[in-house]
Amino acid sequence: MRAILREFGGPIDPTGRRAQVADTNEISKEKAEEFARLVAAAKTQPIVTETGTGQGRDMMTYSITIEEDDQTSVLKQSDATRSQAFIDLQAWIKQNGHRQ
Repeated sequence: MRAILREFGGPIDPTGRRAQVADTNEISKEKAEEFARLVAAAKTQPIVTETGTGQGRDMMTYSITIEEDDQTSVLKQSDATRSQAFIDLQAWIKQNGHRQ
């Protein structure tokens, strides 16, 4: 399984070209199991309903592309709608992945 995290908007990189990649072929079995658990949770936990208190131009949008068993799924959330499971997966990819 492989996941690619991209961040769009805000002051960091408005083009979304910078990406973090995590791949189970490059990590230990224990880390791969943790990664799989986080992916499953992020896929099933609903996004948070936007409250209308957006952060304007500084708001970020996040995309995590998950490639698994010849299938690709994309999770998209923003600063206003990220679920805790999405935040946890995003942090894990940043900590354990590498720049693409």
